[in-house]
Amino acid sequence: MDVDVEIMDVISKYHVPNLKLRKKINRLSGDNLDFCYQCSSCSGICPINMVSSYNPRELIHLGQLGLELEPSDIEKLWRCTTCGACEKMCPKEVKLTDIFTAYRSQVVEEGGKVPHTYTQTLQSFYTYGNPFNLRSAERADWAKGLDVPTAKKGTEVLYFVGCTASYDPRAQNIAKSLSKIFNHTKLDYGIGGKNERECGNCVNFMGESVLADYEKEKNEKIIRDIHPTTIVTTSPHSFNRFKHDYDVPEGTEVLHYTELLDRLIKEGKVEFKDPTEEKIITYHDACYLARHNGIYKKPRRTLKLIPGVKLVEMPNNRDLAICCGGGGGNVWAETKVDERLSIPRLNEALGTGASILATACYFCLIMFIDAVKTVNREDDIAIFDIAEIVSENLL
Repeated sequence: MDVDVEIMDVISKYHVPNLKLRKKINRLSGDNLDFCYQCSSCSGICPINMVSSYNPRELIHLGQLGLELEPSDIEKLWRCTTCGACEKMCPKEVKLTDIFTAYRSQVVEEGGKVPHTYTQTLQSFYTYGNPFNLRSAERADWAKGLDVPTAKKGTEVLYFVGCTASYDPRAQNIAKSLSKIFNHTKLDYGIGGKNERECGNCVNFMGESVLADYEKEKNEKIIRDIHPTTIVTTSPHSFNRFKHDYDVPEGTEVLHYTELLDRLIKEGKVEFKDPTEEKIITYHDACYLARHNGIYKKPRRTLKLIPGVKLVEMPNNRDLAICCGGGGGNVWAETKVDERLSIPRLNEALGTGASILATACYFCLIMFIDAVKTVNREDDIAIFDIAEIVSENLL
């Protein structure tokens, strides 16, 4: 088919081209719409195609044409997990996640119909500052009865717990495990407590950039007041947001907790007990730790240094790791069982013969726990975060 005829066919399916919309998306995405030449490499690598038909290239093309989206395309736009696999494959290094984020923000700004599960989550963020409809006063309740200090001016390490590790009962164990490790190593750390705000990473990628920036400013003030030498996060998503979008004081480094654990182990501050048995563990690369920020070796090194642990790799690992399906706000979305990325990824883990699937992201932890229950394989493999594994093996 002639290219011009094909484009006219596409245009006839949608609203009249909106050049103002195109300019906005392009500006907000750093002119990335201009860089894409429609080679379709993104569509070939997109993990969503493992479980349903999905075409990132088509969505990009609609943006290039400045076309208003139909409801079915809006559903597709929010289906993206922002995992970054497309960006690793793109020969032009187009930042597709920036384009999709800009596109989502324009749909939100112009009153477009956002899929209802995302609307509910965003409403909770607006009202309570977290996706769980719980009060900010309860944010540090997970630490009750534990020796967890609140950060004050001059505290060396500010531990940013994050919404999910603060409120979700299962993910809270990651925060408890990290506090146990920090106390074990006599780290000078503290949490923000009820003053901590949500980081804004997921809210931003769901299209609410204004709310994300508002929460960012609140957190930046807390950081300025404490002026820590290090900010350490539970979540790779928070880590990504702090590292790339926040204005932190000069000299303050931002680390994901796996980076800090690697450092503490190297310094000889972590003492492990003797193993009672060998454990075969496989590790899942979280998208915002691995592809987006290039952290591959440190989590693996930590696992290998735990006595009795044998680390085995899944077929798709590092840059090629299959997304858990929770990014971009999808951890709170209603996804059909046969369209959940967590299940094919879990099957890869099961194929290694490992008894434990280790994660370094609470979204991944939640998605895989749900997946293992869904396919009735709880007796075959357990899901634990690296922090939990380290904590359980401390001397």
